Amino acid sequence: MLDVRPARFRHWTVPAFGVWNLVVWLTRARNLASDDTLSSASRAAWFVPVVVFCAGGVLCLVAYWKGREAYAMPIKAFALGASLYWLVRAVVVLFGEHNAGFKVVHALLALLTIVVAGQLLRVQRRVEMVPQGAFL
Repeated sequence: MLDVRPARFRHWTVPAFGVWNLVVWLTRARNLASDDTLSSASRAAWFVPVVVFCAGGVLCLVAYWKGREAYAMPIKAFALGASLYWLVRAVVVLFGEHNAGFKVVHALLALLTIVVAGQLLRVQRRVEMVPQGAFL
């Protein structure tokens, strides 16, 4: 019998989502560190999502590498949380007082994050529908 559940972590979406989040949020960390207009308190507050999303990115890479079933729920929760965050953030940015370039960049960040998260969730769901021990 072949158990395909560990294959859920070998799909390209898992490391892609991890690397994407690390690139986006480490760039954000660099921008925060160099922004002299922020107070220490607001800089610390803006670092909270940086830490959370970098941890989620690392989680995806570890799940891809280790392939253990215990990682299934956390990476799905991370993908859902990232999608929700970017939906809210996109609305705030698009209707806020930002220049057009800022709005376009953040809309693209939101769109790409949501698309890759959706693909990751689709793969996870498809694998869960295969009964344990099924012949393939």
